[in-house]
Amino acid sequence: MGKMGTSRLMCHNCHYETYVLRDEHGFAEMQCPCCGAKITMRMVSRRHVQIDVYAPKGQVVLDN
Repeated sequence: MGKMGTSRLMCHNCHYETYVLRDEHGFAEMQCPCCGAKITMRMVSRRHVQIDVYAPKGQVVLDN
């Protein structure tokens, strides 16, 4: 199964949307130009996508 291609990726911090390129392993990453958060995405299977969001420098995650 080829995992290369483009994916629409949204920043979960500020909701900025863009398209990113996936490599042959289904991995893509971007640094949000609006807020500076780092978002990584990995295609695990055809129905499973893992997304990690790292807070921008100087911002902490609120865990309420």
